[in-house]
Amino acid sequence: MTPGASGDRADTITVSVSHRTELFADHADLFVVVKGTSLVTGNAALTKAREVRQLVADLGAEGLAEENVFLQGVFTEVSSGVLTKSSEARYRLRIHVARLDALADVLGVIAAQKNTRLGHIRWGYAEDDAVRDAWLSTCIERAGAKARLIADGLGVTLLGVHRFSERYADPEQGRPSETDFFGDMDEARVKRRMGTEDLGLAVSHSKEVELRVEVEYTISGFAGGTGPGGDRTDPVESARQ
Repeated sequence: MTPGASGDRADTITVSVSHRTELFADHADLFVVVKGTSLVTGNAALTKAREVRQLVADLGAEGLAEENVFLQGVFTEVSSGVLTKSSEARYRLRIHVARLDALADVLGVIAAQKNTRLGHIRWGYAEDDAVRDAWLSTCIERAGAKARLIADGLGVTLLGVHRFSERYADPEQGRPSETDFFGDMDEARVKRRMGTEDLGLAVSHSKEVELRVEVEYTISGFAGGTGPGGDRTDPVESARQ
């Protein structure tokens, strides 16, 4: 029951419906650290730092273009107090894999690099507003049908919508979906074509999302509801009339 516009309490029924589905990742970003024997700054590191250049070349041999490799940072430790081009450096890279059917081969290339460590994988999904709007439309249609069914069963009349709310539940909302790894990948497990068993890690990912809609409808004809003039109708007195 909720207050009406004139201060009276209106009779309502509330209907809740939901749409739940499993979404499968269709792309991924791999974050790796490459230990280099020389210091090169900026995007030039992709072609001038020997270890990074080797990784980019090997990825290219597997069909992953250089434009999908991004330098995110360069870090170095100076023990002598002098920073030179021969100083050792660690290069943080992001590797974008647009198609997950290529992920196993990309992971194989990373595992084969002596100085490269995989940090984590960030999974991505092909979600868009049009798909979510279609789910919302379905939920609204189901809510209306359910409300009519309830009204018919109770012998009351639907007057209109009093309140509407929707909630989208995503277990990864507010944080990216990531799979973390620690330590170097074992080169002995590297194969030309690898699956989950070869890598010791999953090469696919999914999540379950839910859209929940709640609609409150104003009704009339409910026994014990609001009578003429805003007074509560006594169902016993009504039966005597």
